[in-house]
Amino acid sequence: SNVAKEVEEILLDNSKSTISEDSQHRLNNLITFIGTGGPRIMLTQEPEYDYPYFALLLVNTTDEKYTEEYAAKVRELISDRYDSRITVDLFMLGPPVKDAVAFRLSGPDRKTIQQKAHEIVKLFKETPGTVRPYSNWGTPGYQVDVQIDPYAANLAGITNTDVAFSTNMLLSGAPLTIYREGDHQVPVVLRTIREKRQELSNLSDIYISGKFGKVPMDSIAEVIPSWQPAVIARRDRIPTVTIGSRVKEGLLSNTVANDIKPKLEQLLDTLPSTYFLEQGGELEETAKAQIQVVQAVGIAMILMILVLTIQYNSVLKPAVILFSVPMAMIGVLIGLLITGWAMGFMAMLGVLSLGGIVINNAIILVDFIETNIAKGLDLKTAIASAGRVRMRPIILTTLTTIGGLLPLSLFGGALWAPMTNGMIFGLVFSTGLTLIVTPTLYYTLAEKTHMAVHPK
Repeated sequence: SNVAKEVEEILLDNSKSTISEDSQHRLNNLITFIGTGGPRIMLTQEPEYDYPYFALLLVNTTDEKYTEEYAAKVRELISDRYDSRITVDLFMLGPPVKDAVAFRLSGPDRKTIQQKAHEIVKLFKETPGTVRPYSNWGTPGYQVDVQIDPYAANLAGITNTDVAFSTNMLLSGAPLTIYREGDHQVPVVLRTIREKRQELSNLSDIYISGKFGKVPMDSIAEVIPSWQPAVIARRDRIPTVTIGSRVKEGLLSNTVANDIKPKLEQLLDTLPSTYFLEQGGELEETAKAQIQVVQAVGIAMILMILVLTIQYNSVLKPAVILFSVPMAMIGVLIGLLITGWAMGFMAMLGVLSLGGIVINNAIILVDFIETNIAKGLDLKTAIASAGRVRMRPIILTTLTTIGGLLPLSLFGGALWAPMTNGMIFGLVFSTGLTLIVTPTLYYTLAEKTHMAVHPK
């Protein structure tokens, strides 16, 4: 809570923008959650588990143009802190990724896992590009074990329950009663003062109430201090430690992960076969998303090829039609490069939608060519006539589609802009190329392979 208060003061002291001439306030409001990750603020957020040493500060800026600047300033001010791990992140779309680079080590013995976690963190620090690597087991916590002497406790009339109740009451507190103040109920808890609770060395001096009265703790038990893991995380019921880190600006997380992976594999070779290593972070989420998209696209492509093959009773004609999809990808990549958006999930969704539009344009063009040939026109005249007649409807359809996408492109924000920008540029390039390349390709294949005209 003390660190959270210090971060709050940093946010308040730097709430005014340094790039705006009128020093506009960039902090709208903030809320702090102590000991919990708070509620799921948005769908793609993954709240942290409840830990007493964890705090979350949720910051709302007055305008999105201040967000990056504000976050960068706070990162700069907390970069030299090593008494706590503080991260400044912006909300993102897509699967929640806590750390850009992450690896998981699993095995049966938690002590071995804990020991190797320190070595892996060291390997992370030695790898260029990583930023403040850490283990999700955290640093060991100072704990005490109360080892009760059964013989002495029986003589004093003390049970294990008596020891547990007395220590819990003094440290955590025991509820006594409830004080009513109007409609409010205030619980009354008995425990020692803060100074006494913070010194575990005083634990052996407390008195335990038993059957024959009170006896000092040190007469029936021994208090043994030790360092123990603060958290023991498990995955599929197997002790698992996750070591993660951010990456420096300008570097790809997958590049940094590939630099670390050989070192971790060498470390894994020194362990028994019951221990195994898994890669997490952005690479894992990217692989999951790509598998799902590839499966869906594969099924869609197979169905389209089957329908077109049955419709035209040919394999080459569907190939001419489907060739328009790569031409659309040229425009998509150029559009994303110009507008500065990445090829994320929404951009890939736009590519799938775009594929249907450009294939439809190619089908219309090829079908009109075959209609002209069926009327008795020669191949060149049929292709030229189809291009001249269908050019206006295809261009008008493209322009109306672009007009409908423009509002989302300009005002859709990070969710819709990548998809619509890719579609707009893809439509522009594919329309121009489809009217030129598709007839040319059809003419070339028709001359060399004598493609049969689809019967009417």
